[in-house]
Amino acid sequence: MKSQTIDNRLTAIAFYRVSTDKQTNDRQFSDVQQYCKAYGYILLKEFQETISGASKLSQRKELCQMLEFVEANRPKYVICSELSRLARSQDAITIIKDWTSKGVCFVSLKENIRTLDESGKTNPMTDLLLSIMTALNIFELETIKYRVRSGLSKAIYENKNWSGSVPYGYRSVAKKLVVYDDEAEVIRMMFQKYADGWGTLKIATHLNRQGVQTTIGKFWRDQKIYKILSNPVYVGRRRWNDELLEQAELRIIDEQTFTVVAERLKNNGNTSDLNRKNKHNYLLTGKIRCECGQHFVGQKNEKYICKSNKYAGGCKIKQVNKDWIETQVKQELFINYGSLLDDNKKIIDNTASLETELSEIAVKINKERSHQNYLINSISRIGEQKFNEKFDASVSYLNTLSSKNDEINKKLKASQQFSKLIAPWGMQVVSSNTVIPVIGTGELKIDKELIQAAVERIDINNESIKVNLVNGNSFNLPRVIVKRGRQPKK
Repeated sequence: MKSQTIDNRLTAIAFYRVSTDKQTNDRQFSDVQQYCKAYGYILLKEFQETISGASKLSQRKELCQMLEFVEANRPKYVICSELSRLARSQDAITIIKDWTSKGVCFVSLKENIRTLDESGKTNPMTDLLLSIMTALNIFELETIKYRVRSGLSKAIYENKNWSGSVPYGYRSVAKKLVVYDDEAEVIRMMFQKYADGWGTLKIATHLNRQGVQTTIGKFWRDQKIYKILSNPVYVGRRRWNDELLEQAELRIIDEQTFTVVAERLKNNGNTSDLNRKNKHNYLLTGKIRCECGQHFVGQKNEKYICKSNKYAGGCKIKQVNKDWIETQVKQELFINYGSLLDDNKKIIDNTASLETELSEIAVKINKERSHQNYLINSISRIGEQKFNEKFDASVSYLNTLSSKNDEINKKLKASQQFSKLIAPWGMQVVSSNTVIPVIGTGELKIDKELIQAAVERIDINNESIKVNLVNGNSFNLPRVIVKRGRQPKK
């Protein structure tokens, strides 16, 4: 039995770009199939995608597969229900012109476009019509984008589209920020106390003693007080796109009080009482971690103390003498330098791991930014409400990735710095798998730079002190309790 041959002059493929509207999709399929039946065309293959027609060509997998199919099989016709289904950009003209030059006729049913006549000749009027229709589709897309952005802007100006975290003193009701009276009274007290001369630490301690908690039920910290005092939303000005929008209904603090507080914050030249630069050189700043989760901070009385104990309701872990613990760490590193700090292989592995993790984060950030562009281009298809939900979620995810990126960069910088400090004294890096011992020249100096680079974390409680190094090694120190007027003893 002879195999049936297909007349190539009747071969066609169909391309659909579907949406969430089932009725519109069914109409696309029906229109194209009825057209093929009426003219006796043979559908070799049907392609359909859900991505926006304004997306980049590289992002449209189904369209790319169709272009490859056309190149390999050269059907006589490529049929769409309307031009915008193929693309809402200049790509449409580029693709169609390429097909036309190869004898493939593009058919768009809605606009009644056929790029080639029955004899295979091009129609100059068709080229003109394609240019006009493509330009109109691009214009329509930009108009939709403008309307959505304009709608978002108008909503924000009218305080109707609050996204992100809600400041203390407010609640979000149907995406509109409203003043929460109970917390507003606390806000007024903070501003008044600071205007009267109180510091952020004193205000935080006062609130904790009064049993007032943050929105999420935690103790107040001076940094949190500072952020509130410096936030213009409390005087009725909302930050958006580098602008300060006047929204009087958000005002909790009067202009005069806010100005006095802002001037005091500026004159203090710091972000919080705990972050003031002082004359003491604390070698272990940011390294000592209490079992309660807070850091130990340096005091003017030459002590390190758990940050939580600076407020009412702290963890009560005992303070530690500054000179004693710094001397102990320096001596331990100096005496046992070879065994503690020469394991540079672990640092190499750690650096490589961090660099890999950083690259992965960068890929995720770029992918999410592309997703945001896709959402903007898909507004007309998914609707404004769904767009807002998805875009807010995307912004939140990007913020998480950015924070992770900053954290990894900080670790990577410390790891790279540590490698440079170790090499002259311990092990020299030859390759990622080889290290050789070398003898340093000059005096080994255990200073703040080396300690900050070498020490990853110091875990402390009332029973023990453990010093963890960034290369994975560690050592223990005897725990001593500071007594007033006396030097610490074992």
